[in-house]
Amino acid sequence: MISLLIVDDESAARNGMLRHIDWKALGVDMIQAAASGPEAIGICENFLPDIVLSDIRMRGMNGVEMCRILRERYPACRIIFISGYSDKEYLKAAIEIGATDYVEKPVDKEVLRRAVQKAVSSILEERRSRKDPAAPPEGKAYIKRETFFLLLRGGEQEGELRQIALESGLFPKVYSCLRACVLYLSENAVNLTKFREAFYEAAGLEKFSKEDCALYCEFWDNRRLVFLIGGDWGLIEDAGQLMRSLIGACSRQIDGIRVFLGAGEVVHLLSEIQHSYQTAHEAEKTVFYRGWSGFALHGRRPFPLDLQEGITEEFRQKLQRGREGEIEGLLKETASSLQKSEAVQCPLLQSFYYGLLTEIWKEYLRRFPEQRETLGKRSEEDTSRLGALDTLDAINDFLLSRVREMLEESQKDESNHPVILRVTRLIWQEYGKSDLSVKQLADSVYLTPTYLSGLFKRKTGKTISEYITSVRMEKAKELLRDPQFKLYHVSEQVGYEDPGYFAKIFKKQTGMTPSEYRENNLI
Repeated sequence: MISLLIVDDESAARNGMLRHIDWKALGVDMIQAAASGPEAIGICENFLPDIVLSDIRMRGMNGVEMCRILRERYPACRIIFISGYSDKEYLKAAIEIGATDYVEKPVDKEVLRRAVQKAVSSILEERRSRKDPAAPPEGKAYIKRETFFLLLRGGEQEGELRQIALESGLFPKVYSCLRACVLYLSENAVNLTKFREAFYEAAGLEKFSKEDCALYCEFWDNRRLVFLIGGDWGLIEDAGQLMRSLIGACSRQIDGIRVFLGAGEVVHLLSEIQHSYQTAHEAEKTVFYRGWSGFALHGRRPFPLDLQEGITEEFRQKLQRGREGEIEGLLKETASSLQKSEAVQCPLLQSFYYGLLTEIWKEYLRRFPEQRETLGKRSEEDTSRLGALDTLDAINDFLLSRVREMLEESQKDESNHPVILRVTRLIWQEYGKSDLSVKQLADSVYLTPTYLSGLFKRKTGKTISEYITSVRMEKAKELLRDPQFKLYHVSEQVGYEDPGYFAKIFKKQTGMTPSEYRENNLI
């Protein structure tokens, strides 16, 4: 479990690092951000970061001043400074307070990645070298947190765990019943401390006496707040007062975020807490069919995944007919079947819904073949968005929104005359034939060349020849970005037998020669 704090008074820089670095891939599990030194110091009281990534020059308290304070309070924390060329005078001070590394501005993502990776490796190595991983020297709060994660990981003897739990202060005494719960968030919490305080207030957890129960929680990552509860059976069983308070708070948004509670089994030994946590994690997964603002208790039964054969083919046919009501009905019917079987997200189910999204974009391309490049980029973005959705309702809404968008575009686009659609599809299929002509296209739709030319011009604003040229140029650009194709190969593949003529047309259309385009756009 590695936590990192980003401190930068420029929101663009701060948000850029939050969004454009794959922190999980670097081994960072939790991230928070602060816009000033004082804000960062306040966050650290509860967040306890393993790594601080801070700009040196900030308004008010600068990064060195802030990190001097953090170094005194959290001596094990790794510090990485971000500095410009004009900040050299600060580097001596940075070295004095033991900065792990520094990254120069403008920030190079690869350099930043290596600096963070180096810090993570150092932290993990230090943890492995400790004889007692539950008793680091950094202070009581740190010891409590490490003990908490030790209990969730399990693998230790009961007697040893009991001694560690009592000495750390995590539990003031031995309790007869123990339970883990996972609060799952619909989106990342940016300020973890603020969210935790808001949930405590919403659930009224302050009213529970420390004599009656022990209640401790930590963020596992930015979307999962894990609770560890100790107390009497009447307090923490499914219908107990404490559990009712936790469940009741889930019906409302917390700090603007929807939540779902997965409650683990009640256990009686510290060595069994890992099992309680695992059952809570399984219960948390049922948000997929239950939806947000709810809860699930332990003991979810195994389910048969009910995906009838032919659903994808039926979906494809309804898309081609453009029947929004039928498509919506099929999606709801499928979701209802999955909800009855209590299906949770799994690779098979994800593959199924990715398949439906693919069918939508295939139909999009069939209707708008001239937008091939644009549609390709949009479909890649949608694949990522679909993978981030947590519930069946959200997936259905997302797919249906794409269907509606496509149908609306089709209605607005006058070029979607049945004849025009067929002709444009043929052009995209046959653009590589040098003898492709208006007559051939007219014969394929049983019209005269004159009538087809006039209809095409009225509906698309282009002549057929102009459209053929635009298609060939788009395909030529794609081929030129791949260095394995010689220029004369590209010319032949897009229907031009004379490379010189192809180069002349290409420059007229794009403003540069094929060679210049290749130099600027190699894959």
